[in-house]
Amino acid sequence: MEDLVEQVLAETGGSLSSDLARILVERHGLSAAAARQRVVRRSDAVGRLDIPFSRNSRFLYLKCYFGSQQYWEQLTKALMDSRSAYGLALAAIRQRGGLIPVEHFKVASGAPLKQSKHLSPETVYERMRQAGLLDTYDIPGVGPCIGLKRSSGEWEWRGSEIRARLITESILLHGIKNWLRNLGLGSYEKVQLRQPGAKLPQVGTLAWDLSAPSYVAPMVQWGSNGPKAGFIACDILLGEPVTAEGLSPFIHKCTTLRSLAKVGRTMNVFVAQEYTKDAFILAKRYGIMPATPESLFGKDVARALIAVMEIINRAAHTAIDPTHFEEVFQRLGSIEGAMANLRGALFEFLVANVMRTKCGNVELNRLIRLQSGQKVEIDVVAWQPNKLVTLIECKGYAPYSQVPDGEIEDWLTKTIPTAVTYARKAHPDWSNLELRFELWTTGKLSEEAKAFIAEKAEVRPQKYTVALYEPNAVLAQARETGDKTLARVLQKYFLEDPFRVTERAVRSRRGMPKSIFEEYLVTSSPDDHGTIDVDHGA
Repeated sequence: MEDLVEQVLAETGGSLSSDLARILVERHGLSAAAARQRVVRRSDAVGRLDIPFSRNSRFLYLKCYFGSQQYWEQLTKALMDSRSAYGLALAAIRQRGGLIPVEHFKVASGAPLKQSKHLSPETVYERMRQAGLLDTYDIPGVGPCIGLKRSSGEWEWRGSEIRARLITESILLHGIKNWLRNLGLGSYEKVQLRQPGAKLPQVGTLAWDLSAPSYVAPMVQWGSNGPKAGFIACDILLGEPVTAEGLSPFIHKCTTLRSLAKVGRTMNVFVAQEYTKDAFILAKRYGIMPATPESLFGKDVARALIAVMEIINRAAHTAIDPTHFEEVFQRLGSIEGAMANLRGALFEFLVANVMRTKCGNVELNRLIRLQSGQKVEIDVVAWQPNKLVTLIECKGYAPYSQVPDGEIEDWLTKTIPTAVTYARKAHPDWSNLELRFELWTTGKLSEEAKAFIAEKAEVRPQKYTVALYEPNAVLAQARETGDKTLARVLQKYFLEDPFRVTERAVRSRRGMPKSIFEEYLVTSSPDDHGTIDVDHGA
């Protein structure tokens, strides 16, 4: 006889034990007592989620269906119906494709950072991890991420896609910041953005992607102690259309914030590439502004942002026409902060384009792990079969800005030793090949950093080469490819000071000669690479 419990769970994808018993009564004619006994005496093929629901119910599912689309849909619905913080967190992660950077989980989950009678994001994650729903994964090009429970290899391919989205969102956040400041909606010096390594923007007890105090008249409240500022609180999510379920964590944050008596009036803004009809109506119902890049900045900027995501995602796997980079810079250059984000993100793709012309085999954001637990990420790996492996660290900085000495020290003392150990002991195809470590930068290095490179390189016992490519050397490498567009993009958007560009335009109109800087770039020999080479064991 077919197991009725397994049959129902196969049809539904998963169910609360109380709902399962009700279905056995209504659809299969069992008595309430018999239905409860069937549920209690379920077979070993049925799994039970270790998260409590009301009335001692538990979520049951067929173990063979764990992780399926239907499983996650039913579990999210059950948790959301029970008004659980776990349901909001699950909805947020699923809206983002099942994977989210660890720090962004604090913003997206809907949970207050610290508030009485509310679970914190850390507690929500830890309990869901213990229940076997979530785990942390190292994603190349992104870093530690929280994702739906799967084998780690199933998530690593998402790195380029997530990175493309995060970079594009960062550009858009800078644009919104500038928009708020120019209109006077937010206090000019106090607009805060989510940024790597920085404290998350906060209003009340909740974290946001962007926040700002506002002194616009409708936002200010007057009391005995004078004016009380209002706030702008904004979250952002580009990519797939935002659904009503995916918007629910943000709505929960907004309603939680409005319940805090000491927090002033707040304008809540959610920015998405697109909304489903239900999500758009839901946002309006709760007094939330559902914005899009197009509604904020027009069609040209919206299309350019989509192009950025596509270019960055594709560039991780194949060569990209440099004219595409140029178009993106031109379209988004008017957004304050966009140039810095683009420069840092796209530099390694330009380096990869250069290396493809040299050896053909290129991989970006290679994550290297040792059995000891040590791990490092290599920006660009290029190899010539049976001959040479080149591992490149890319530092795409603004012209004349200095690369921090600490980053150089990390490269020399952590990245290189770990990669050498990996190549010699854990990668059979690399164990007997020549190793070359290169640092490519569009910024400046201190004299101390240069000396440190030479000093540390010479004491290494392993046989490998270390090379430093500073701006002029990087440009020479680009010119050697014969791709004039690649060299032009590199020079114009990575190596030239914006003030020099303005000066050149003025001089051109007045018939004046080129600046010394321009003459130096044009006349420098490809042999004058400005490199430091140390060949060990030579």
